[in-house]
Amino acid sequence: MATLLLAGCAPSGPPPDDGLSPPVIAQSVEPDGFMEALIEGEVVLAGGCLSVRVSIDGHPTDHAIMWPYGTRRNKDDVAAVDVPGAGTFAVGDYLRAGGGFIRHEQDEDDPFTDCAITDEFVVINPDVAHATPSPTPSE
Repeated sequence: MATLLLAGCAPSGPPPDDGLSPPVIAQSVEPDGFMEALIEGEVVLAGGCLSVRVSIDGHPTDHAIMWPYGTRRNKDDVAAVDVPGAGTFAVGDYLRAGGGFIRHEQDEDDPFTDCAITDEFVVINPDVAHATPSPTPSE
């Protein structure tokens, strides 16, 4: 099933003349379907890419982000993106969206070549919204 959904998630990097860092990696076509995991966390700059810091079993883990189709770099902040219908997301913002974790396999078409990432990245659905940080449990 993930293969069917990924057919609409073909990645693309920034426009060739952009040359800015961090790269903005977005879906190159509008997907036919969406992944259903909940992605919730802080937008961070990790490994050279905009990433989301999620808590997995109580441990923070950074995953590079593949943004929804139509996402562009913010014109005023190279470390921020404008997501159609959702607004601007920058380092320090919290996001909440449907999406999914995809196993990262490097090859010549790898959009995450410039990112030092874990073995997974996240695909964010267009339903991305700003969120408030989850409270840290008291110890």
